Amino acid sequence: MLLFDLIDFPDINAEAFNIAEGIASIKEQAQEAILTLPVPPVPTPVEHILLTANQFIVQIDV
Repeated sequence: MLLFDLIDFPDINAEAFNIAEGIASIKEQAQEAILTLPVPPVPTPVEHILLTANQFIVQIDV
């Protein structure tokens, strides 16, 4: 099981059995959030993102 979460959207997360399924779920949730937020969150600068073992960053277009 893979876990997905969005740094700039703390309420959005997903669990999936493969990367494609997880990315699709996260992308759909992010698109819905962007449409409902009055102001989208400011992106976290990459130098402020701390990863632990077995974590990696995937950038998606929404």
